[in-house]
Amino acid sequence: YPGMVFKSRLIDAAYPDISRVIRPADKQIAVNAESLADAIKAASITNDTINISFDGKSGKLSGISRNQDETDIGFDATGDEISMSLNARYLIDALSFYSGDIEIGFNDTQLIIDGDYRSVVMCVRV
Repeated sequence: YPGMVFKSRLIDAAYPDISRVIRPADKQIAVNAESLADAIKAASITNDTINISFDGKSGKLSGISRNQDETDIGFDATGDEISMSLNARYLIDALSFYSGDIEIGFNDTQLIIDGDYRSVVMCVRV
């Protein structure tokens, strides 16, 4: 547009080293993306923060409402034993780019989905 100037400091900014921000996964699970997204939607009806856990043979999502109503939703998954609390909306957004069977990696603070690109969801403090 005539007379307008666009400026950005993005190029001049100091960015953190991505390998220090997104650490490698030390645990993995295999799950169907659509099944996991459906389970998350059901479990997050009571609260946006959900606990996701795997016992190596199956997965479970739990949420507790402000009224102390608890929701437990099971789903099929295989892999390592994991327990982590996440914001359900962020996880649903990340899963929306994937379909079919996927591998999800975990470390102490992150859930990592690798595919054509990488999605990272940080755990929340409970």
